Amino acid sequence: MSERIIAGDKFAAMSALKSGSSLVTEVTGCVATHRAFVGVYPLDLSKERSRRFVRNHGVEITPKTGMAYHVRRFSVDRELILKDIWLGETDLENKVSKIAFSEAELAGVLDEFGVTLGSLEIPAMSDYPI
Repeated sequence: MSERIIAGDKFAAMSALKSGSSLVTEVTGCVATHRAFVGVYPLDLSKERSRRFVRNHGVEITPKTGMAYHVRRFSVDRELILKDIWLGETDLENKVSKIAFSEAELAGVLDEFGVTLGSLEIPAMSDYPI
């Protein structure tokens, strides 16, 4: 599957997520001096580290199998992105994270962030800063 096919194709996007690929998109930021992004990171719940990650985000009961999706919105100062330097957690602002346990929940969370599955793409094909 070509990396370019992902953008605009919700079925290809879902397939990429199910295979473990993270997907991202830029969204309208709330501060003019910043750029904002949404990232979707698949979590394999058969792995203890994924279940621990979900528990650390306030979800106590986690299935032991299947997929979950960590959806994250954040903004970054435009000047930092222009410097083309490595950005870390401390550089991110306005962070919001949500966990979805199904495709329907994922679609709902993306909708809250003003994003559709079809707008997601592979991070390397965008200006995703982290």
